Amino acid sequence: FLEMLSRKIRSARLGIFYILGFDQAGRRKAPPPNPEEQEISGQTLKHIIMNALIQIALIVAFVFQCHHETYPKITAPPDYPGLGQPGGPVVQEAVPVIPFKRYPPGFDVWGPQADGTLSSRLAQTQLEKPYKFFVEIATYVYIGFALQYSFLRKFGYSTLSFGLLQATVAAQWGIIWMQMIDRFHCQYLLNKIDGGGVLSDFPCDQDFPAAAITGTFEQIQYRQACSCRLWNKIRSNQTMYSEFPHQSRHALLTIGKMNFFDTIIMTYPAMMEGLYATVPVQVTYGMMLGKVGPTQLMVCSIMCVLAYGLNFWLTMYVLGAWDHSGGACVVHVFGASFAVGCTVLASPKGASQNPDNAPRYNADVLCIVGVILNWMTFPSFNCYFVPAAAQQAVVVNTYLALFSSAVSAMVFSSLYSGQFKFDPADIQRSSIAGGVAMSSVANVLMQPWEAMVVGFLGGGRAARA
Repeated sequence: FLEMLSRKIRSARLGIFYILGFDQAGRRKAPPPNPEEQEISGQTLKHIIMNALIQIALIVAFVFQCHHETYPKITAPPDYPGLGQPGGPVVQEAVPVIPFKRYPPGFDVWGPQADGTLSSRLAQTQLEKPYKFFVEIATYVYIGFALQYSFLRKFGYSTLSFGLLQATVAAQWGIIWMQMIDRFHCQYLLNKIDGGGVLSDFPCDQDFPAAAITGTFEQIQYRQACSCRLWNKIRSNQTMYSEFPHQSRHALLTIGKMNFFDTIIMTYPAMMEGLYATVPVQVTYGMMLGKVGPTQLMVCSIMCVLAYGLNFWLTMYVLGAWDHSGGACVVHVFGASFAVGCTVLASPKGASQNPDNAPRYNADVLCIVGVILNWMTFPSFNCYFVPAAAQQAVVVNTYLALFSSAVSAMVFSSLYSGQFKFDPADIQRSSIAGGVAMSSVANVLMQPWEAMVVGFLGGGRAARA
């Protein structure tokens, strides 16, 4: 009886090991190689090692460059010097310098002033807390785009997993790169003063009336350059921020720094800059589905963020264009343009006739779910950097444009099909066209009916594409 019981226990043990994927000695069995899958994936040990090295490089960059914000923050002296006093403002003005760095409403690097009152930035009523925006925009970037691109018959799993891979790499690199862009712009402005540029004839100690705050673009750049010079001086002599608290505080705001060190401080705005830099990467990914492997996607995401930062700097910092809110040019148009260049290089001949690039029913249903997620969270993307007083109008107008574009997508899809039937591809790309169209005019106060017209035309045009 004992021998029979022992045999049954041993056979049951082997059966459990077999189900769990272990051999008789308890070692996990490697699955047999599938030549067909290896040929399709194209991944080798070198690719896996490169993927790991890219992430390790990003971790090393964070080790030397990024730190958490310290608490308590740098405190100002008990009382700010008054008007005309040493270290105080020379003229009465609310914000001496217009920052080139963009901020969400209700954000200030120093917090309340010494007398307990709020600065002009902190006094703004926030539409919602920053973390709510972070969650919604992260949903837009990581879930919405991934599901929206899952329509291909054979690449549904790789679309979701590879999309998460490249988006996480892009966000990490974007956090660092966008802070480096701010540093680079400060050096660019200083060269205009110290390098014999067009602003070299103006002394930084010149008094400015309040009207000069919103002067010409060159005047604003000059004052920003003076803030960069002041930050360099305080970095060399840390005691200056207690001697010049008023100027020091606004120097930090102007150049987008949190302290007078060369490190990157991790805050919600820094994280959001990384997420915004990830959006053109995800737009590019939509045209690379099924054509490249994960290693190529990681390299492509790093290159895309690099080009995005340079385009952002040239468009908004150097040329002075206003595209902070919806990012129609620096995000959507740039992402589409970068994607066209990538797909021309990556697409093999006959890719359009490949049966693996065709959609299937279940994948189209999942794709519609991603479209709805993007549809729901698009207003948060458009309004995050909008001033608090205009956030409600941007949210309402974006939703009205999305309502209209969704109806327009259904109508024009039925007309263009020739059989009065909905085409899933039209619905997928046209339903959120209203949000993209509104991103180009998010900083313009439009009437509700105008937003609906913009959304309707955008949805109809996208359905025709």
